[in-house]
Amino acid sequence: MQPASNSPPPKKKPVDFVAVAPLPSLGRIRPSTCSELTGELTIPEKRYAKVAWKYFEANYQPETGLVSDRSDMKGTTLWGIGDYLAALQSATALELVPLKKFDLRIRKLLATLQRLDLFSGELPHRGYDIRSLEPVDYGNNPTPEGTGWSGLDVGRMLLALHNLKSCYPQYTNAVDEILLNWSYLRVIRNGRLNSAVVEEDEYNRRLARVHPVNQLGYEEYAARGFQLWGFDAGKSAVGGEYQTQSVNGIEVLSQRKRQGKQPEHNYVVADPFIRYGLELGFDPQMRSLVYPMLQAEAKRYRDKGLFSAANTVLIQKEPYLIHSTIIGDGQPWSTFSGTEEIKDKHRVASVAAAFAYGALFPEDDYAQELQRSVIDLYNPTLGYYEGFYETNGKPALGFTSSTNAIVLQSLFYKFRNFQPLLTDNVDSDSPWWKTIADETSGNGLPDDTEPQLYLVEDDTGIYWSSFDSFDFDSETSNNLPVNNTAMDSPWWQAVAEGKGQGLPDVATQKIDLYLDKQESYWTTITPVKSQEVIPVKKSQDSQELPGAIVAEQSLAIDIEPKTPIDMNAVNKTCSTKLNREIEIDLSAAKQAWEYFEANWNESTGLVNAVENYPWTTLWDQGSAILGIHSARQLDLISAEEFDSKITKLLSTLETLPIPATGLPNKAYSTTTGEMRQLDNTPDPNGKSGWSALDTARFLIALHTLKIHYPEYQNRIDKIVNGWDLNKLSRDGWLQGGIPEPDGTIQYFQEGRLGYEQYAANGLQLWGIEADNALNNPPTKEIEVDGTTLKVDRRNYANSNAGNYLTNDPYFLWGLELGWSETDKQQVTKLLQAQEQRYKRTGILTAVNEDSLDRPPYFLYYSVYANGHRWNATNSNGKSFPKLKFLSTKAAFAASSLFLDNPYTQLLKKAVDKSGVKSRGYPGGIYEDKSLGVNKVFNVNTNAVILESILYKRRQNCPLIIRN
Repeated sequence: MQPASNSPPPKKKPVDFVAVAPLPSLGRIRPSTCSELTGELTIPEKRYAKVAWKYFEANYQPETGLVSDRSDMKGTTLWGIGDYLAALQSATALELVPLKKFDLRIRKLLATLQRLDLFSGELPHRGYDIRSLEPVDYGNNPTPEGTGWSGLDVGRMLLALHNLKSCYPQYTNAVDEILLNWSYLRVIRNGRLNSAVVEEDEYNRRLARVHPVNQLGYEEYAARGFQLWGFDAGKSAVGGEYQTQSVNGIEVLSQRKRQGKQPEHNYVVADPFIRYGLELGFDPQMRSLVYPMLQAEAKRYRDKGLFSAANTVLIQKEPYLIHSTIIGDGQPWSTFSGTEEIKDKHRVASVAAAFAYGALFPEDDYAQELQRSVIDLYNPTLGYYEGFYETNGKPALGFTSSTNAIVLQSLFYKFRNFQPLLTDNVDSDSPWWKTIADETSGNGLPDDTEPQLYLVEDDTGIYWSSFDSFDFDSETSNNLPVNNTAMDSPWWQAVAEGKGQGLPDVATQKIDLYLDKQESYWTTITPVKSQEVIPVKKSQDSQELPGAIVAEQSLAIDIEPKTPIDMNAVNKTCSTKLNREIEIDLSAAKQAWEYFEANWNESTGLVNAVENYPWTTLWDQGSAILGIHSARQLDLISAEEFDSKITKLLSTLETLPIPATGLPNKAYSTTTGEMRQLDNTPDPNGKSGWSALDTARFLIALHTLKIHYPEYQNRIDKIVNGWDLNKLSRDGWLQGGIPEPDGTIQYFQEGRLGYEQYAANGLQLWGIEADNALNNPPTKEIEVDGTTLKVDRRNYANSNAGNYLTNDPYFLWGLELGWSETDKQQVTKLLQAQEQRYKRTGILTAVNEDSLDRPPYFLYYSVYANGHRWNATNSNGKSFPKLKFLSTKAAFAASSLFLDNPYTQLLKKAVDKSGVKSRGYPGGIYEDKSLGVNKVFNVNTNAVILESILYKRRQNCPLIIRN
């Protein structure tokens, strides 16, 4: 952070100059890898960049390769060195500095960083004389023992060095070696940044006290630097809740909400926020915090006629340091020098803030007018002044590396087509990450061998985002479980007697039904005896004294006896209703049923997955069964037709070829029942293997048949009894499998958040437990259009499988099994994010996985997938942004699951009339209006429409519950 000093320049005295030899040449000088996306600067803008670079030429110390933070002192901070690095990279990209000169200056600077004295052998001192490299205070007075280190400065330096080696990989080894010599044991603890300050105690001893950082904006900005290098800085990074205060009628960020002591002085200025935007891009939350600040500035200008660009500046006369705040210690538009409030006549409109606002908000009229007010505020040989006084318009005579670096970065930001300056191009095999992986360092390196930040591109822009861990909450119901499963059926008898291959170990359903007046859902059975003592583990964040013995704590829980449920109430919960609205829905149901009539195969009882395509997966046939069941319950077909179709299906399943794996193959022919590969080529040996997700969906459908039509129960149980279901779960995770030529099976974990829990709940109906899949997925939190959502940490880059956060599994879960209140929170937020996108863009949004009528023929359109919001991607991770679509099945399902939500009814209205006679409903409508309707007709779309209408008719009762 720039020097927080209102000290006058020190008196001149002799200095011992140090000459540092640059690092050896790295051979051929390679240009930056970060200049692929470039825009154009005007001739005047090129002049502004040249002027800003003049500061760094005028204040460069050739012996050490350092630049002074301010022109009237020969000192620098780690923050200032970061500014110089950023300015040097920007100037080189703008062709103000030849590549050969850039290389020499970088090698000189890195050599100097290698030899800087460290405070207590841990981290760089707060300040150095750029000539002698001796430690100094903020007034550039020698302090041989040092004054401590700044966590903010370290974070700023980590950002600069990360970008250096991202754009110029040839410097990676040198950068990593410098940082591996620093100790991070105290600078970041329990996810929070700290700084060390030397203080004297009552015995005049100089002690280094470590304090948490708590400076609004600066903390969030610096935390990102640590996260880029793998540190857990989640508690300091942007996130959580912030307090606002009305300034000129606009709610402006005032401080962060957190437990503990608030900072004694709290100044809201532009500096850290504009740096954040230029270098990292504005994530949605940060943008929502920053833009009101600019609006307040504009409102003040309109009200008083005073240009306002609130920031911290350093000038060359008393009071030297000026905080021209938006809010200072709770007072709007207050002005401070250090910690003392001063008169508003000292208030300065900042050149740095003006240039940055103009670049960050190119469509904002005030931001552009503000930038125009400062463009000529410079000395041709010394660079840009700090700003001008609001009251008289005279220049604030001071020159700093901070202001001139931000001018250069702002122009470079525009040159890069308004993309953040930090890029993602770091070698994961570099010395830094190898050392972390080897766990050979004792200097407090991160535990994770990957950055805690990810570069995101979505409709709001490009920005770096962090994902913090999120634990699922467990929920217990106070209602008596009610279940229609016959535990003396062939399935459970075979389990109890140990017959059959791969059956569960215990003849107990792992899931049961809970009902109340509002909700019906299936949930895991976790019985707790009255007065049972449950050990409580200490939090990982708790601290113990060395050698202390801590007694294990326990918690006694008293569970009240559950009262028997009123079966009349159960029947009422699942009753059907008839009214005008239902009759309209039945018209849509009849249209959807036409797909089944056209694509049901009399020879097998199987339904084509896609129109006129004689091929299916188990997932598709799960949909087919539930679609046929829904048609019967809605009286679209007679009992005789239903029995004929299900009997034919069961006959096929009884003779279905099962490969040596003991589980159904991934795909089958719908005309012959023979095994197929996913491309519909023959697969006589079942080399495709099985899918745990597809099998689970099929088992949910079979269980639904058993519940509603007990006459099929024995046949279904005998069919499933021949499958090795235990292979579907291992160590609490869902697993798929592919047989190898030698007969062995290659197992792999299957499922991501949403899909994983839906499938695990379904398997519990058959006694198969996948506890980790159900309760312990590796999740994080992200923000999408102002909504916080859980996402899977496993993405295509780190697991070769996409983490699609889409509606399909959640909506199927709700329609078929019912959500608990905890489950529903995620689904409600998922829908909320889609509605917010509609409000922001005017595009009706209902994401889903689905088939397409054009290449690549199948896409996962997600709220979030593989690091990108609103991503439409194929299974190989390739994005197809032009093919985003409004999903028909998602629209129908949402309208039934959220009946009272006007947005879901708007979604349904958009697709309600898209059905085609004798074909059913198409997949959806492309968001690109020039593409029209997604004219693919498939079983999943039409089955979900039927399920949704049945769910609505049953007054929001999940399909698996028997009337």
